Amino acid sequence: TSINGGANIITALGTIIKDSAFGHKQWRVREQILQWIVTCTKKITDFSLRPWVPYMVKLLEDPHEHVRETAKDTIVALFSGAASHAKSDLKRELQEQSIRLGIVDYILTKVYNNQTATNEEHHDNHTDAGTEVDEYDYVNGEGNDDNPKSADSIARPNSSTGSEIGVLYVDSAKELEREFQNILTPFQGKESEQNWLIRERNINRLRGLVRGEAYVNFKETFINGLKLTMDGILKSLNSLRTTLTLASAGLIKDLAVHLGPAIDPFADNILANLIKMVLSTKKIVARAASIAANALLQHVSYHNRLVTQLWNAMEDNNKQLREYAIGFVKTVLKSHENKKDVMERSGAADMLEKCVRKGLTDANPKVRETCREVFWSFYEIWTERGERILKNIEPAVKKQLERDKPKILNLASPVQPSTPTTSSRGRTRSTSFGKSKRPPSIATSDSGMSDNYPVRVESASKEDHSRLSAKTPTPKLRAKSPAPPKMSRSKSDASKSLKSPLLLPSKSTSPNATTVPKPQPRKLTVIEQLEHSEWTTRIEGILSVAQLVVKRTLEPPSGKPGAHDFKKALLPPDDDLSPHLLNILNDSNNKVLETFLEPNVFVELAKVVKHEILIPKVLLLASDETRPEQAAIVQNFLPRIKSELGSEKSLVALNKCLLILGSSGTAPRKLAAVFGFTPPQKRKVINGILNWFNEIIEPKVDEADQNDGKVKGFLGDLEKYKLLANRLIPMVTMTKENSENFKPLSDLLVNLYKINADVFEEVLYTFDKKTEDAIGEIIGWEDEEAESEVLEEDRQKILEEQERQREKEEFEKRLYEENLIKQQQIQLQELQKQKKEQLERKKRERELLQQREREKELERQQELALQRKLEQEVQLKIKREQERELQEQRERELQEQRERELQEQRERELQEQRERELQEQRERELQEQRELQEQRERALHEQERMLREREAEREREFQMKRERELQEKREYEIRMKRERELQEQLEYERERERELMEQKEYERTRKPSPLHRVQSLSLLQS
Repeated sequence: TSINGGANIITALGTIIKDSAFGHKQWRVREQILQWIVTCTKKITDFSLRPWVPYMVKLLEDPHEHVRETAKDTIVALFSGAASHAKSDLKRELQEQSIRLGIVDYILTKVYNNQTATNEEHHDNHTDAGTEVDEYDYVNGEGNDDNPKSADSIARPNSSTGSEIGVLYVDSAKELEREFQNILTPFQGKESEQNWLIRERNINRLRGLVRGEAYVNFKETFINGLKLTMDGILKSLNSLRTTLTLASAGLIKDLAVHLGPAIDPFADNILANLIKMVLSTKKIVARAASIAANALLQHVSYHNRLVTQLWNAMEDNNKQLREYAIGFVKTVLKSHENKKDVMERSGAADMLEKCVRKGLTDANPKVRETCREVFWSFYEIWTERGERILKNIEPAVKKQLERDKPKILNLASPVQPSTPTTSSRGRTRSTSFGKSKRPPSIATSDSGMSDNYPVRVESASKEDHSRLSAKTPTPKLRAKSPAPPKMSRSKSDASKSLKSPLLLPSKSTSPNATTVPKPQPRKLTVIEQLEHSEWTTRIEGILSVAQLVVKRTLEPPSGKPGAHDFKKALLPPDDDLSPHLLNILNDSNNKVLETFLEPNVFVELAKVVKHEILIPKVLLLASDETRPEQAAIVQNFLPRIKSELGSEKSLVALNKCLLILGSSGTAPRKLAAVFGFTPPQKRKVINGILNWFNEIIEPKVDEADQNDGKVKGFLGDLEKYKLLANRLIPMVTMTKENSENFKPLSDLLVNLYKINADVFEEVLYTFDKKTEDAIGEIIGWEDEEAESEVLEEDRQKILEEQERQREKEEFEKRLYEENLIKQQQIQLQELQKQKKEQLERKKRERELLQQREREKELERQQELALQRKLEQEVQLKIKREQERELQEQRERELQEQRERELQEQRERELQEQRERELQEQRERELQEQRELQEQRERALHEQERMLREREAEREREFQMKRERELQEKREYEIRMKRERELQEQLEYERERERELMEQKEYERTRKPSPLHRVQSLSLLQS
């Protein structure tokens, strides 16, 4: 096809290829024709892809798995960068051929999100794209979860029928308008046996549009369409058919999660209908309505009307409605706790207080049990109101409330006896920090749902805690009273001790004084924790992610109706979370890196970040000479990480790493762009991968020797073995002998050859002579054996015979192709003859029909002529009667015209009156909106002012505390200095006394006695 005139050849053979190749009985032919189309699009500039699309789409449902996978990859590769109209044609063709929903979702997600990389270019086309099969985990038989996931499946909670809902993409606002028009049509009129199923399909189609982010791309058009369809959605919600009701409830939940405050105008009406559906006797319908209502209350903006509806529900006589309503109250308190001032001004706080009071004394025990949890949430926001409720309730109810009081509130408001402030300082500090010395673990860390939905996380099981706990250093404070206060504690630690209500000692000196708990600050989300400036917070974020990954796979969903589980959090989408986790590898704090590389934690994080992206980053860091400390840490943890991952998972991941890094010389551009490695960095990463391969495969060689060449797992699958060999063999010709990668590559190829020599040689013989010689030198094939078996002349003859045989086969192939073309031409001629005969038969049939119609027409004309004569005679008789009737009719028409004019005048007056009322109503609504906007602005200004005052107060407290510490330190130094001076003075006086004593003793010993003097004089006289 690369020669001139290739387009003409393709045009001539197009019909033959479409008729024979796409329906060929050999699956390899059907697979290779897809590769041929890809080659034509690259080599022929004027190649038209549109005529081939139906045939490629048809192969998506091919019986053979390889053909299906190749068809998917080919379509994704060809349409990833195509124009919008081409993508629309593809989408239309997928719908017309009724392709399975899972395949359609996969293709459209790849095409529209541009997540598909170009096909890997193999050396001399020796690697067949069709031989690549799905690489899965041989340990548990399940695929590695590396498929790209949509934002709908992770960032936001799935609906009850999420597995049946596809993702629909639209390319323009006009297409979105057409979709809404098609969706709206079945909702006109009453529900019937003929249209309810169509309504359900349209509801699911609208959910697909929501998940396809049509609202993000065409916001105004989507909202206008939603206004038109909202009545139909609510009709479906109130349907007697369970599946239609569940689909409508799922749609409302998706709208709330994806659109959020954009559906505020509909929130009041939607909530009223959901509360009505909660009364259903069908448990599944009531629960679906409850889930949708919780999602609505959580994501829409706060409004007083919503709380009013909840209070009305709490007053209802139906116990099931009250059971769910108290759960809705909890949702409002958790989701809109930052709107405390607005609730107080609008009176919603009073209604919520009445809801709590009524729930605590409700006749239904389930309502009372749930309301006890709601009360403490209410208590955290309005402490004074909560204390007032506690004073006015019965002792039995109060006792139950105290029993269910959360531990966080017990710690925040302790009862402390009065003690002297001078002696209790050290003990108070040591007590407040006593519980913080325990290292944080995954099972006790808090996490967030996503960037937009912060919630708390409940503790995991003991098994998870023991398996995933990590050690994190915590600051230690000395509590000895005579010691001076330390100034080495950082500002961040001080600020933490000031902000945390658990670490502050009570300032009250009365025996019964208790501290008033303040509202809890907003919990940090997972991403905010990972990006936090404090390294301890980043460690908590890492452990939170690992815990949530464990909970995502182990914990079943809560089955308690009406109780919205706020402690159960969901991770943000893997694609959003992966970059933040990869940034941890560049963290400047070694403790954070050690926590990330802890094997138990690393294995869980690898379920979020793809292995083929994470492993190269880790291997590069292990050999990074510019960061020796971090490299040493990675080298220390790497053997344990390898052991924790296991050999089979590692083989699959390393194989994918080679694919992304480009084992055949050039990496797929879109995948390689993820790393941005320089050539030296790429060589280091490949070196680490090859050494890792050798560590895994060397034990497999012994296993193959013991089991007669049979190996289990990844290398036991011939397709996987061939795929790995095809990726490693071309690297020999591209790796220099003096390169650091040549030795591990040679060892790896030798080990592969030892495991399965026959298959290795089969793959090797598909390469050129140069590659065969290079591999032969590495493996150590001896040329002497070949020379002893076959002489050079015999070999030459064999080669000539093979050449002749090849030429003969090519000649026979050409003859076969010519005969095939002739046969096809004959068949075409026969088909043309048959078509001509069919056309002639149809023409004759049409002529006969026309003749019969003409005869019938003549008969009808004769009958009409007779009828006209009879009518003329009758008309002459009744003409006079008609004239008289016409006169009477004119008079009646004049009278009716006068009446119509009067009626029209009355209608115009009514219309004008309605317009005036509508205008007044619009003005009132605009006025209310302005007032609401002003209230919001005032609330924001007030909140900003309070935040500034709090920040200034915190700064003043911190400054005062620091000054007190400095003052205490100075006083301590002065006191110690005075003690040292007094000590020196005392020592000096003792020294003087000692010297005086010695002097006196010396003088006493040197002074002569009187007897001695007399003797001396006598001696002198003598």
